[in-house]
Amino acid sequence: MKLTSAGCGIFMDELQIYKFKFVIIGENAVGKTSLARAFVSRQFQLDYRPTIGTNVFVHKFTLRPNLEVSVSLFDIAGQEKWAMMRNVYYKGAQAAFLVGDLTRQRSFEDLTKFWYPDFSTFCAGSPVIILANKLDLESKTDTNVIENVAKEVNAVDIVYTSAKTGENCDEALRKLVEICLEQT
Repeated sequence: MKLTSAGCGIFMDELQIYKFKFVIIGENAVGKTSLARAFVSRQFQLDYRPTIGTNVFVHKFTLRPNLEVSVSLFDIAGQEKWAMMRNVYYKGAQAAFLVGDLTRQRSFEDLTKFWYPDFSTFCAGSPVIILANKLDLESKTDTNVIENVAKEVNAVDIVYTSAKTGENCDEALRKLVEICLEQT
């Protein structure tokens, strides 16, 4: 067994095992915790409970034959009172999901004003994907706003998701893993 030069993959005979740390960030109540649950266990809870500090979810899966992946998802609280702790949670993250709520256009604008600059201060150059969440609800956000946010933060992609239905959740996670694998 040997570690790759990138430090995130282990090769055992033909089996390759990669471990990644991703953060899920955005304003409170955009669906970060629900998305993390959808990524990991395909569960949705109707009651809303704000995250205190951070929640950590781990999802292991086989991406391709002989390629196993373990992703630690750090679901970081959106409330301002946790701002001083965020740098601890960002440390070592290889990528981020920036989450906006399709029912609240301001949540996307806040990605460029606060969340992306905050993340990039500690993880400059790390890839980000914009998750336009709550696809199951009526959107009140202009797609041009989302596309402009994606350009401003150099997002590698925009994925429209619904944590409630699970729509595009697997695709978003796999896409970010593939991008990180290309960089190793």
